[in-house]
Amino acid sequence: MNRKHLLLISSVVISLFFLTPLKISAAGGCQIDACKIESLKLLGNAHEMKELLVSLCTDNAPFVKALSKIVDDINNRRVSSEDHLKLRVVNLRDEATRCKLWDNDGSGGMSVCAPDPELISGEDRWMRDFCKVATAKIVGESKEKTLIVDVNRGRETVCLPAKLAKHWNNAYVVNTGTSGICGDYGGNIDVTPNDILYTGSNTSPELLQFWKDKGYKDRVVTLDTEWLRVGHVDEHVTTVTVPNDPCGIAILKADPMAAMQTILKNDQKSLKDFPSEVNMLSMKETFSAFHAYLRTNQAKIHKRPSISSSSLSLPWPFSISVHLPWSHASDGEGTRMSRTRLTLPGSAEVEGNEQMYSLLKSQFATSAIIEQNVELLKSEIVKKTPACKEMKVIAIPVLFKCQGMNFDFDSNPSECDALLPDSVNLTVVGADLIIPDPLYTPFRKQIQSELTQIQKRAHFIEDVNYHNLKGEVHCGTNELRVQQVQ
Repeated sequence: MNRKHLLLISSVVISLFFLTPLKISAAGGCQIDACKIESLKLLGNAHEMKELLVSLCTDNAPFVKALSKIVDDINNRRVSSEDHLKLRVVNLRDEATRCKLWDNDGSGGMSVCAPDPELISGEDRWMRDFCKVATAKIVGESKEKTLIVDVNRGRETVCLPAKLAKHWNNAYVVNTGTSGICGDYGGNIDVTPNDILYTGSNTSPELLQFWKDKGYKDRVVTLDTEWLRVGHVDEHVTTVTVPNDPCGIAILKADPMAAMQTILKNDQKSLKDFPSEVNMLSMKETFSAFHAYLRTNQAKIHKRPSISSSSLSLPWPFSISVHLPWSHASDGEGTRMSRTRLTLPGSAEVEGNEQMYSLLKSQFATSAIIEQNVELLKSEIVKKTPACKEMKVIAIPVLFKCQGMNFDFDSNPSECDALLPDSVNLTVVGADLIIPDPLYTPFRKQIQSELTQIQKRAHFIEDVNYHNLKGEVHCGTNELRVQQVQ
């Protein structure tokens, strides 16, 4: 065979390679081009969890150990060992490390997967953000496959999608093509139990189009997340299933008004159990000062506007309609909220300094945005599931601190994050919710009481290590779920 023939054959081979859809072997699964995906279905809180993922870093071993004990407790409630949840720990490289962590004394770690030295993320603990898990119909495949949607976050989690593929049902991996865009991270992508995809307003147009092309064309809701420091939907809302309920769905929302109402019902003695560790001192000082400020100005904050008022004097440019659930309006079927209404007094009416008034103002501003987002999400859920017109909305007490809330002139909230651990940023395991401990006993009691309404169990975990880095339990975990609905 002469050189001319060899060149001809080589050209044909190269041409065939580029005409073939990309499908590259990747550690037990396959990298697949997006064009080979006919449709996909994101797996969310309604679906059965098989594995919970967490990263072991140099400073979070107590959190990982506490998480493993919660998983053990959940498993102890399950009748069949086949239903047991596994905890997969990234950066757990060998059996010696595992034994050192759990001391081999049977006090925890029974649910931890065998170490895998290939699963590494360095000091990157944010397991939620690098991928979403779905099932997908693949061209040429007769059965649906598990799909890991790599959102191209990069950083130290860059290799995890391919490495996890071999553990997670020999999954396919698809890369969405966007690079390093925070709005495209996994904490900003979620689905309701009736398969409405909700994401933040900072999501890239390319990723939105990807979801629409793969099955969510008429099932996407965009919520306002521009006011949040990280900018992810999981900072202020999530959804869960509700058994024996006509709708079967509840929205859990961060609720600054509920947080303030709880504070107003509890005197300074309620702070006695607040932890005093060094990494909690700053938030304790701020929270204690705000607690005292609210109670000092309680009468003015409880002052109600006249029923005939057409507007309220609010020191930021939000429409009165945003505040309807918290003021005097009805939805045609009676007052929406039965709890005591709170109003924001003018800065000249209350005692205290600029910092505390700014913090008070932040609660009203963030509550307005959250309420607007919840109403939008609720309306989209109802469109697909009319029985959800009477959907339960569960208030989780959360206080926000924001930039831009100036003392004397109009301003919008920005760079907002939770003052105490954000308890709505939780991980759902069926009827069990793994929740950031808000550190304030009345908040814990309120959360437990609220969740009893929807037959959920609260497992509180101290996650201040994550909170101080602007994340919580949901941000720091991820999971493999399967199609079976819990």
